[in-house]
Amino acid sequence: MSRVVDGSSHPSSGDIAVRRRTAITPVSTVSALAAELRLSILGGEFRAGDQLREIQLAERYRVARHSVRAALHLLSQQGLLTHRPNRGVFVPEMTQDEIADIFRLRSAIEVEAITQLASEGVVAPDVESAFSRLAEAPSTEWGVVIGLDLDFHRSLVQATGSRRLSDAFSDLLGELQLCLVDLERAQLPSQWLTESHALILDSVRAADPTLAAATVRSHLVSSRRQLEEIHGWHS
Repeated sequence: MSRVVDGSSHPSSGDIAVRRRTAITPVSTVSALAAELRLSILGGEFRAGDQLREIQLAERYRVARHSVRAALHLLSQQGLLTHRPNRGVFVPEMTQDEIADIFRLRSAIEVEAITQLASEGVVAPDVESAFSRLAEAPSTEWGVVIGLDLDFHRSLVQATGSRRLSDAFSDLLGELQLCLVDLERAQLPSQWLTESHALILDSVRAADPTLAAATVRSHLVSSRRQLEEIHGWHS
């Protein structure tokens, strides 16, 4: 039963518990499988150019082939896989020009976002939380680190309140994740990850849009150059 306080009705803790239980929905087989495959790709188990075969995945995860097919389709839509007609589904192989193009668009989105945030000089709670999760991430689980890294950057974009900026960044996420997989080979120290992102937050708190834009550009250029060095490319 609900109790009445000051003439208004409030749910009891029992009512709240029931409401919360009914709000929880089970994760579908397709979603769970897609999440597992995403971690395998980001963790480097499946490398660029590798083919993912339905039969093998169905046997490995003990699921129906139609569930595998749906999960592969979902990841293809997110940019983590690519379908080649008459050949199958593969982990994409990024070229230097493609990575440069992805980072060019990423820079345009994030510089605009950070400039807006720095003009207000306030770090949103969601951004602070995303930074804390990244700082506490186990550096040995690179797939997890990639996800938390991009969650931090996405939180910055979302903090602007611009739906179009957020949508543009979300459209890049799959390809960005693939780009960052190879950074594991750079063996970046966890301290560098924490400090480089802390500098971004400091630039927002300083309420200096010019400094903030320069800090984000420097951060992204550093990431892109590390990728180029790993692949033996030259700018």
